[in-house]
Amino acid sequence: MFSSRWLLALKLFLPSWNFFNDFGAVTRVEVALGPATPETSWQPVFTGFTTSDWRRWWFNPAGNLRLQEQSLIEGAADELTDERYRIEAEELIARAIRARLAARTDNGPCDRFRFRIVERAANEAGAIRFVSGEYPLNESVP
Repeated sequence: MFSSRWLLALKLFLPSWNFFNDFGAVTRVEVALGPATPETSWQPVFTGFTTSDWRRWWFNPAGNLRLQEQSLIEGAADELTDERYRIEAEELIARAIRARLAARTDNGPCDRFRFRIVERAANEAGAIRFVSGEYPLNESVP
């Protein structure tokens, strides 16, 4: 039978899916479709994502793309506070959101969107870190 030392060594090769769920505050990207109004409803760009799905153990290109997009947006969100990189970071986030919105079917007749970066902790409303201006839903629209 395996000794406890071998079992501990074997655990090094098994992924810990709950590792990423232990963080308190997370950066969340929310989008509002249409023109800016006081009662604008903000909705998350990335919804319904779980790390407990057993199918993630195998090849998962859609899930990997989603994680890469989220990581890219979180990195760019950190650059929004630096004036030297703010414009490029905002444009990068807008392009990623535009691509995500193009894949959705529930956008309605809207042709513009805004986004905001919210730092949320468990059971808290969250602190708004950044709110963008309006962007066209299609890149060809000025």
